[in-house]
Amino acid sequence: MLQIKTIREDPKFIIERLKVKNFEGLYGYTVEETIENLLWNDKMLREYKQLLEFYQSLKNESTTELGKLYKKKDKLHEEISYITIIKKFIGLYDEIIEWKKESVKFYEERVYKIMILLPNIPHDSVPLGTSAKDNEVIYISPGAEQFMKF
Repeated sequence: MLQIKTIREDPKFIIERLKVKNFEGLYGYTVEETIENLLWNDKMLREYKQLLEFYQSLKNESTTELGKLYKKKDKLHEEISYITIIKKFIGLYDEIIEWKKESVKFYEERVYKIMILLPNIPHDSVPLGTSAKDNEVIYISPGAEQFMKF
């Protein structure tokens, strides 16, 4: 199976090699559109993962701050409104985190579905062609000419 990193690094090369293999694309798209779609979905996946991590860190910071406030038992009555606000933010972060997790799962599935259907690319030495007749003849053993029907 192709690696997404390889595709990201040189999509034109991957498209070229898939064409050598006579791969026509997926879901009615051309090879170029298929790779473009894959890369876009991968980009969205990486962005949503970053956002998920960001909101998880905000929630962690807020939870830590809440814990510090609860430890100040003697001044707890002065901090009640602040505690309420932090709790609301934590609840909000929980909702956002769940939404981001769903988005990450959605894009992971899309990337996986495309990746699993992409064929491996042929070696660089494989020429463009549709049959064995298109292959480069490197060596013909003596007497083999009579069996070749090119």
